[in-house]
Order: sequence, then structure tokens, then C-alpha cells
Amino acid sequence: MPTIELRDRNLHDVLMGRDSYILLFFLLIADYLVLSLIDSPRWGGLVHIVPVTLSVLLGLHTSNARPRTLRIAALVLGLALVATIVQVFADDHQVGAVGFFLFALILAVTATSILGQVLRHRHVNIETMFGAIDVYILIGLFFASLYLGISYASAHHHAGTFFVQPGTQPNSDYLYFSFIVLTTVGFGDLTPHTELARTVVVLEALVGQIFLVTLVARLVSLFGLEKPELGVEKDRPASEIKPDPYELVEPEDS
Repeated sequence: MPTIELRDRNLHDVLMGRDSYILLFFLLIADYLVLSLIDSPRWGGLVHIVPVTLSVLLGLHTSNARPRTLRIAALVLGLALVATIVQVFADDHQVGAVGFFLFALILAVTATSILGQVLRHRHVNIETMFGAIDVYILIGLFFASLYLGISYASAHHHAGTFFVQPGTQPNSDYLYFSFIVLTTVGFGDLTPHTELARTVVVLEALVGQIFLVTLVARLVSLFGLEKPELGVEKDRPASEIKPDPYELVEPEDS
């Protein structure tokens, strides 16, 4: 049976190098725990945006995003941060909605950048798998930010609240609801109310399932192998890791 040999790969490369997604995975898990366990009605926007900012910047760095993309991302993050700060002191939900929509945009850009880099990997290795998982988590965070933006924008709108359930739900409920929808678990304790909310919820469920049953399933089936469609392009490196640290090696006969 073929084995995966790791070579020319130190700890710094694994954690901070280009095209490396292990550290990003642990940061995203930490972000999820922070957003789930720390909730404040007044500081909710900052609690939601600040912890994930580092993960966004690392994701863009490790996926070798273009300098122009990095500059635009920094600008959007700055505007989102300003909007959430204004919302805290002015208690203006419309400004808070702008902050969440901007942050959803940068999460989408980060997920797209990582996905594009992962799909260019010639060999499906552990970094490829972690990259795909990171994209999946970023999708959940993107829709959570989108839900919060919609909720803040419609706070005083005649269409009503985002959820059918009465009362004011904390920001952590939107994060929880996003991942419940993404994984299509469907507990039913929170349900969308408006037409727009139901439309976006269905979209997330579709994206989550399509991502799992197509891309992730395909990558799992090719783990440790070379992608057939890229096998003829031996001379064109697909990632920033040179040489490719994951090499398919046939065991020697004893």
C-alpha cells in the first residue's frame, strides 16, 4: 500500500508557511468557541469580528492571495471594524448591519482564495484536507455574519425579526444556527421568519451539502494520490511548497 512521506517540512513551514492550513484550522476552532461562549448584547459586533480577523489575514497569507487582494481585505476589515465600533457607541443597528455585511464579504473572499489554492494542489495531502475543512468552517462563519447583518438591518423593519421564536436572540444563536443549517442537522429550535431569511437559509444548506458530497468526498477518495486531471502537468508546480513535501512512495519489498 502506498505511504505518504513527509520531507523538507519543519514546524515553522507547517504552521506559518504558504499553502499550509493546519494552524488556520485551530484558529478557526478557537474563533468558534469564543463566538459561542462570549456574548454581549452591546459588544456583540466586536466580539464577532475581532477574533476572526487574525484567521482571515492568515488565510489570505497562506493561500498566497495577491497583494491587491490583501490591500482590499485590509480596507474592508477596517471599515467593518469602524462600523461595529460606531454601532457600540451610537446603538445604531443599521450601521451594525453594514459591519456584518462587510465582514461576510471578506470571509467569502478568504474562503474563495483558499479553495482556489487547494484545487491547484497536484497531490492530495494533509494540507489539502485541512484547507477544505477550513473553507467549510469559513462558509459557516460567512452565513452567520450574513444572518446577523440581515437581522440588524431588519430590526426596525415591518417584515419582522429574523427568527420566528419570540424575544431577542444573542449573536451566538446566529452562529449556532448557521452551523446547524450548514450540516443540515435541523433541530428546529430556531427557525427563519422572513422570506429573505428562509431563502438564505436554504442557500446555505445547499452549499453545505454540495461542498461535502462533491469536493470533500472527492479529495478523501484521492488522499495520498495525484489528481488524474493534473497528472500530465508534472513540470508545473501547483502550490507554493517546493519541492512538494508530500510524495507518494511505494514501500520497498523486503
